[in-house]
Amino acid sequence: MKNTGTKLTLAKAANKTRLIIMWIITICSALMTIGGVATFNTQNIFGSLVVILGFGAIAFFGITKIIKLRTQKAALKNYTGYIARLSNDPPKSLSRLATPFNLSTDTVVKHINALIKLGLIQNAYVENDRLILPERNLYEKAPETVYVTMKCACCGANTTVPEGKSNTCEYCGSPLTK
Repeated sequence: MKNTGTKLTLAKAANKTRLIIMWIITICSALMTIGGVATFNTQNIFGSLVVILGFGAIAFFGITKIIKLRTQKAALKNYTGYIARLSNDPPKSLSRLATPFNLSTDTVVKHINALIKLGLIQNAYVENDRLILPERNLYEKAPETVYVTMKCACCGANTTVPEGKSNTCEYCGSPLTK
């Protein structure tokens, strides 16, 4: 498994590559759309509309993808700072995290979600302005189970069972009482 530094470097390179490709696709599509409008053919209206709408849709898709990639780029840029601050903030508050970066909480939430999607923050999700790391709960001490000895009213056998559980005698099947 790659370490976080390598993952971060690869994610930044992939983001940069995707951004360049999306800019090229978007610019070419926009130029094709403009060309389709400029050379609109009244003899072949359907063909002209297909060209204009098709390339217009591709240009629109490119713009939306560029916006998402720029959000991802900003998240990658702040990754190290986010992790350093979150590791020292037990409630993992994203509004508190936004302040030192001069960003809105919504922007930080988008950044954290992008980092989760990239796999740089694993087994986590955002809920109510907090970063939730469920696997951390596995390390918390589980509440101790209290056991009590119960006596069978029928055969008199004593059995140790978890407190609050209704059990039957393992010897005769009768209900157990304290």
